[in-house]
Amino acid sequence: WTYPTAANAELAYPQRALKEAAVGQVTIDCLINMSGMLKSCDVVSESPPDYGFGAATVKIFLEGPIWIRRPIQTL
Repeated sequence: WTYPTAANAELAYPQRALKEAAVGQVTIDCLINMSGMLKSCDVVSESPPDYGFGAATVKIFLEGPIWIRRPIQTL
């Protein structure tokens, strides 16, 4: 799968985090249909809490570009 660009991330960065120069870590779980389109995403974990990193991450993934599935490399 491809990942959001730095420009996409910059546009969605939470305002409170920008003001306080905070960084965060988010884990999301997304449902992808057979054509490779994201249907929904849920925040699994978010640190630090209450900065909006979870919502921003979901927004980036759901509103971002179409995801391109890449073949899985086997060992």
